[in-house]
Amino acid sequence: MFALNSENRYNKANCDVYEVAMEKSKISRINALANLAKNRELTEEETAERAKLRREYIDRFKSSLRATLENTSIRNLDGTTRKLSKEKNTKIH
Repeated sequence: MFALNSENRYNKANCDVYEVAMEKSKISRINALANLAKNRELTEEETAERAKLRREYIDRFKSSLRATLENTSIRNLDGTTRKLSKEKNTKIH
């Protein structure tokens, strides 16, 4: 599997970073649980399952965002490029 890097070039070396997308079946289950919650109160097991799936989704999203930002470069007006720098005291919660 190949992945696009920040310059829209395929990069086999960074593929593992981009393979963080959640399975469609798990996303469908999150949506099914959300619909159930609209119609009735979820059981303890369903509530725990929903919390686990949501946490996994959020963790994967944050991991993907971090990978994207770490592989992003800024092109200055003079043509030079630089990597994005981490801001001090900032954190993706």
